[in-house]
Amino acid sequence: LPDIPRFYTALAEWLSCLICMREAVRRYTGWKFWGIAAAAFVFQSVFLIFTGGLKGPLWMLCMATAVFLMFCFLRISCEATGLDVGYACVKAFVLAEFMASLEWQFHCFCYYGMGWESPWAGFLLLTAVYGGILFVVHVIGSRYISETERMNITGRELLFAAIIGLSVFLMSNIGFVYSKTPFSGGYASDIFNVRTLIDLGGLAILVAYHVQRLHLRAQHELESMEMILHNQY
Repeated sequence: LPDIPRFYTALAEWLSCLICMREAVRRYTGWKFWGIAAAAFVFQSVFLIFTGGLKGPLWMLCMATAVFLMFCFLRISCEATGLDVGYACVKAFVLAEFMASLEWQFHCFCYYGMGWESPWAGFLLLTAVYGGILFVVHVIGSRYISETERMNITGRELLFAAIIGLSVFLMSNIGFVYSKTPFSGGYASDIFNVRTLIDLGGLAILVAYHVQRLHLRAQHELESMEMILHNQY
């Protein structure tokens, strides 16, 4: 089975950056922002398409560069610290990996298993899967996002998120880089299943960690306020 088209990966990474920008204040609005976003999408797509033939360590380096491009897009577009942008970039990358993996798994099943060879069917499937995932992320994230507040990520929080993101990426993609490992499947469908499930698990872990971080911070602020009121009394 063929691997995910690089354009699909670039589109998933770009859309994930847009959805993760809600947690930061945008530096630009209107046509300036969308001009920057369009340029970022074109650059991301061109880079991934022209590096599509790389294998092994070079492919790993290519993906690291793609993550750096996502970081630059977020950094230019948002008024946030480097720690905040790095945290948002990790979440965007894991989300993009899950979006691209799930959509392509459905695509291969419909194309090779069901015989749906129409280009329109592939386009509708891409729109439905990407749009559905982004809608769910938007609904879940709306409960924990305030556009007027900053994330104020600490170095330890970014480190934990980066470890989760790196672990998810390595475990989910090791079967495509090296075939003889304890985590590699004998069939392409097995590798696709492992990648999608690991990406889903990593995304769930990041969401749970993010929610827990917000709850702990709110509890700490409440305790500080109670201490101030007690001292005033």
